[in-house]
Amino acid sequence: LNRELFKKLKEMKYMGNVKIIPFGYHENTAVFYAVSDCVIGKPGGVTLFEVAAFSKPFIVWGTLPGQEEKNARFLKRHMFAACPKDERELKETIVSLISGKEYFKRIAHNISTIHKKDAPLKISGYVLKNINSG
Repeated sequence: LNRELFKKLKEMKYMGNVKIIPFGYHENTAVFYAVSDCVIGKPGGVTLFEVAAFSKPFIVWGTLPGQEEKNARFLKRHMFAACPKDERELKETIVSLISGKEYFKRIAHNISTIHKKDAPLKISGYVLKNINSG
């Protein structure tokens, strides 16, 4: 938890006509994704799965070196997420989202296309088939 950022967000309360409700760490983030207009965070595997499942616009922020950097490049290249480079660009991106730009509707639609509801069944079927045939 970034305590300094959490404190700033808690003090803000509103950004224009948008209410800001910061939360600390929670185990069940899917509940928050379901009711959010947008998700801002690191592009880890679980986060990407949940954002895609809920068809939410995603803003990549706080990427760790390695797999998350690769995920961010992939997301940006395919217009699945916005990837601001610095705090100024992050603020501009959020303002753009709040003002209802078509870009974010497109991102939400695009990321929803990579979510495959039957993926776990297909993967487990493939694994079982290959275990049994080996």
